[in-house]
Amino acid sequence: MIGNDEILGIILAGGLSKRMGNINKSLALINNKTLLEITYGLVKKQLKNVVVNSNLNLKKKN
Repeated sequence: MIGNDEILGIILAGGLSKRMGNINKSLALINNKTLLEITYGLVKKQLKNVVVNSNLNLKKKN
């Protein structure tokens, strides 16, 4: 059986957000958290290794 430490989660966060008026939806706030933070938190609960592919300059989070 494959464990959650053997699966890599990838979050794609590099779209142009044209339908949202060209705002960066990765940084859109919902309850004082960015959409990217919310998504990362949900994926991280399931998988040990998560990578974010973005057109932003993001810092590594452990």
